[in-house]
Amino acid sequence: MSHVHPLYASNRALWEECRLSYEGGRAYLQRFLARHSKERNEDWRLRLERSFYPNHIRAIVDTYAAHLFRAKIPRKAHSDVLHEFWENIDLLHNSADEFYESVAQLVQRDGRAAIIVDRHDPDAGAAQTRAQEREAGRRPYAYVVAAEDVIDWDVDRLGNMHWAMVRELSDVERDWTTEHPGTSYQYRVWTRTEWILYREQGEGEGAMLVEADRGDHPVGEVPLVWVFWGRRQGVEPVSEPAIGDLTPMARRLTNLYSLIDEQIYQHVFNIMAVPDSTYASLQGVEWSVSGAIPYKDDVRNPPYYLGPDVSQIRAIQEQIEKTEASIRQLSGLGRVNEDTKHVQTGIALSYLTMDKDALLAKFAQKMQRAEAQVDLFAQRWMGESAESERQYPDSFDPLDLKDELDAALKFAGLGIQGEAAVENAIQAVKARLGPRVSSERLEAIESDLRIRLSGDTTISL
Repeated sequence: MSHVHPLYASNRALWEECRLSYEGGRAYLQRFLARHSKERNEDWRLRLERSFYPNHIRAIVDTYAAHLFRAKIPRKAHSDVLHEFWENIDLLHNSADEFYESVAQLVQRDGRAAIIVDRHDPDAGAAQTRAQEREAGRRPYAYVVAAEDVIDWDVDRLGNMHWAMVRELSDVERDWTTEHPGTSYQYRVWTRTEWILYREQGEGEGAMLVEADRGDHPVGEVPLVWVFWGRRQGVEPVSEPAIGDLTPMARRLTNLYSLIDEQIYQHVFNIMAVPDSTYASLQGVEWSVSGAIPYKDDVRNPPYYLGPDVSQIRAIQEQIEKTEASIRQLSGLGRVNEDTKHVQTGIALSYLTMDKDALLAKFAQKMQRAEAQVDLFAQRWMGESAESERQYPDSFDPLDLKDELDAALKFAGLGIQGEAAVENAIQAVKARLGPRVSSERLEAIESDLRIRLSGDTTISL
């Protein structure tokens, strides 16, 4: 897709790394685990299988977001539209708190996130009253769009949107007898008065966008609300990710863990040196994991063991400990020292500050303003106008946050595998969501989690 904003093109690689650093898993390892210049294909494959990604970044991001929504946000409105909207804001049965917590995660991850407000309109063309609309199912809803999916835009001199082009997954309807065609995209342009849907035709450089559908909307503005972590770049909707200085640390840590695993895997067992004549007879016997190496029979030395040099393992372990300490300090758990004076972005430095109360309070204000704008757009879709209020917390307990963050980072570094990983993941979810969702909702989440994690061998939270 060549139709992209220049700022999108220049930031796309950064956003991709931030996304993979947060998601982790095999895709991250295949992208960022460094291969040795002369490493054989089979050795590389085995090392990739053994490697794991200690996902400290997800632990940090999720902990900060969860702390912001640890208590239910109080909301008031003289509007049935908004009450219904808050109860199931995205038509996926997520409450407003659950939805905005996911927004907070994306904002930290990418530096920005977009919330689009649309209207669900199932055969409601004949509805004349609000009661008829409700009966027909017509209602507003919102969805969050990651930085990688708002690919082009135009703003006025005050930063207000003229239009925005959003990449979406293509609508695919098929029955159980049809093979899935794979991932493909469509593109929706939102203006101040209408939306236009485009699909790609052709392949490669000859591909072009062809209009597939369009419609008007009553919002009067582009129904897209931006949320930024730090200061935006002038009037353009771009801001530095909060994890910008953490991603290189995570990449370094992953590769160090792989190096120490490689050293242990290849050199932990002593190798026996034996005369040629003895070596030949040993070839037919499965007697040792590490095997043997031959030397000439005329050498008078008896067979002996070659022990591995463990000093390399110790040296790598020291680097791992320093890197983990830097991640903890950059996340806000400790003071800056010589190892973390290289911080450059200023946005990631906000994690480093000891004043986490001010950091979260400022972010809460941004979330509160964004939510108010989302509510306004939701009402405009329905032709309503009513006052609404919400009150995000304006103070936080830094010690509580420190304890939560400390526990999350320790857990992320365990690299737990198998059934133990599934059980620990479920317990972590219960600890974080238990106070904020119903027991029925928690059971549904646990059931879904068990299904999704049952095929994984390594889980990093």
